[in-house]
Amino acid sequence: MTQTTENLLSYYANLLIYQYVSRWRAYNTVYSLVEPILMSQGFELLLINNEGQPIVNNEGNYVYVGAVVEPVLPLALQNAFNLPGAVGAQLDILAKYLGGQRTNQLLDGTYYTLNDTQFTEYLLILAARNGLASDLGDVQAFLTKYFTVGGAQVLLVHDYANMQMSFTYTAAGGAYPVLEAFIMSGNLPKPMGVGASFIHNPTVKNFFAFRTYTQAAQPNTVGFNFYTAPQVGTFVSYAYGLSVPS
Repeated sequence: MTQTTENLLSYYANLLIYQYVSRWRAYNTVYSLVEPILMSQGFELLLINNEGQPIVNNEGNYVYVGAVVEPVLPLALQNAFNLPGAVGAQLDILAKYLGGQRTNQLLDGTYYTLNDTQFTEYLLILAARNGLASDLGDVQAFLTKYFTVGGAQVLLVHDYANMQMSFTYTAAGGAYPVLEAFIMSGNLPKPMGVGASFIHNPTVKNFFAFRTYTQAAQPNTVGFNFYTAPQVGTFVSYAYGLSVPS
């Protein structure tokens, strides 16, 4: 059974020895000393008469004014560090535990400070990343969930099956600062010991690429065209590659 603050206050006041428990001043002294320690937990307010005594109904039960609307300190602290829900400095504290920071570099090298809404999104992605397994399937599922914007996945991964993998980011620079902050803070998911390259392809060009009969083609790639056909692909150059922390 859940006890209200009034139940607890009465319990402690009734611990007085028999000679004093019926003395209102002694009873009220204990009541008043315990109340600020317990603090109201957001239950109903007890109705008090002009003499400062609680009012009871015909059945001998306490009469209450109504429910407390605003959360008081214990409940406020309990909920202050929920994610989502935390704000301001609370988010900064959560970031220390999750390994993130509010100000990060973007893909163009400039620094960007996330507001509370953006920082919450960033920390939610980071929290999911911290609990992520390292196999390719989990990495792909993670990118599909958190890097899909408007129905389009903007960060793709390809495993070369030789201890190397690559990431391709297809959104315009600066369009999604939360995603760029996550990438540039060194949190791209990859198995331990596997090397990774990062390509920024904001115009979603189709790069020339080879493939084998047994493996699917990497997204946004195309084979070589014939002399008589118009050019449909682009060679990847160093200009598309970015150095991303790992």
